[in-house]
Amino acid sequence: MGKIVGLGLLGFLLLAAPLKAEVWISASSPTAFVYSATPSSLYQFDQSSSVPAQGWAFLAKIPLLPAVGMSQFTLNVPPLQSVSTEYNRFTTTSYDVGLDFSGKSATFLLGYGVGKTEFTCTQTDCAGLSFKPLELHQYFVQLGVPFGSGSDFHFDLRRLIGRVQIDNGTLTETLHLQGVLAAFGLRLGF
Repeated sequence: MGKIVGLGLLGFLLLAAPLKAEVWISASSPTAFVYSATPSSLYQFDQSSSVPAQGWAFLAKIPLLPAVGMSQFTLNVPPLQSVSTEYNRFTTTSYDVGLDFSGKSATFLLGYGVGKTEFTCTQTDCAGLSFKPLELHQYFVQLGVPFGSGSDFHFDLRRLIGRVQIDNGTLTETLHLQGVLAAFGLRLGF
């Protein structure tokens, strides 16, 4: 069902692209990620938290087409009982498409991304477990204050929904992660 919705939204975005003759590139850097998760019986971790995020998001736009790009974020997840100073990590990678509805006094972009979610466990409580990457869906909005010709400073809000499969050799379960990521960025117009 999620793939059908994603493809339908992608088709809508491609058909509804505004006819603006401008070229720009945009880069964003995340600041924080607030998440909630459904842990499995195989692996337990902090189910609701706000954590710092690392990564990037790039978008580019050429005339008569929607903006396209890619994003990758690394999210540190604290385990319930930390046995080392390192965090476990979710890494999300997605390919993004967005529609630019910018005006003269504000920039506004709506977008959607699909990709994968990976989980890297550095704790000893992951011994004997394997983690298989599964899908990621993200919905995002950029709100910005323009300056110059087609440039802006913007704020991103991204809703991420991802899954990872956990296997201990006899039992396989799915680990769900969802949350909101905040980022700040810069758009440069040409």
